[in-house]
Amino acid sequence: MNFFRIKDLLGHSRVCIPVYFSIIVLLLPLSLQAATEQSVNLAQQMYVAYYGRPGDPEGMDYWAARFDDSADLDSVLSAFGSSQEYYDRFGELSNEALIDDLFEQMFNRQSDIQGAAFYVERLENGDAILASIAKQIADGRQNVDADRLNNKIMVANAFTQHVKRKGVPYTDSDISASLDLLAKVSEQQESVIAGLFEVDNFGVENEYASVQCKSPRPDICTQEYLPVCATRDNGIRCITTPCPSTENATYSNACSACADADVFHYRPEECQL
Repeated sequence: MNFFRIKDLLGHSRVCIPVYFSIIVLLLPLSLQAATEQSVNLAQQMYVAYYGRPGDPEGMDYWAARFDDSADLDSVLSAFGSSQEYYDRFGELSNEALIDDLFEQMFNRQSDIQGAAFYVERLENGDAILASIAKQIADGRQNVDADRLNNKIMVANAFTQHVKRKGVPYTDSDISASLDLLAKVSEQQESVIAGLFEVDNFGVENEYASVQCKSPRPDICTQEYLPVCATRDNGIRCITTPCPSTENATYSNACSACADADVFHYRPEECQL
């Protein structure tokens, strides 16, 4: 690419690039532009809140880009909520059952009577579509409901990243297992650790499966170098938004990993960046 110099009003020399380069960037296809973090987070929140499962990498990329590209959020939410998956799983449910299902998927509980009546009325009057109601409920989460949904989104993020990093299939036949994965996640940290353990083993051959550390923890380990990638508590706890409470770290062997009281489980390989 050819660069050229100009002088600004103060006489300072500036290096510039041709204008046509900027035009090319603006005209890149939507699928080739990186989605913003805000839209990626919204896409995963919608997969968890509306479908009760982690987003697949391709779907996450597509819907995050759509959220970024459109000034009409409701129209994108309408398209997101009108999939074949929706009709197959929820198409025969009553409005009351649809609202209850949203609360179960996000908070592991049924909706309260007043809340259910409010959202059912909005659906029946055409004041809102189900996907936008799902977003409203998710955005308004508080207290233990916030803890539950944040934990589910955190495990869902780990699942999506695992599928993308390992290249393991995530197809229609896996939806039931992914629903069960998030349904078991609650406000308890133990449920998150159990969920992350399941994520690490999803689609992985037995020889590379994760192993849980057991008590009592080892006191003495050899210096043998057989590296493992361990999942450990990072000590971080977020209140209002999802954030990772664990991190991966490479240890010299399984014994040294489990000797660390913060380690939950490990798999037989070095951690990948």
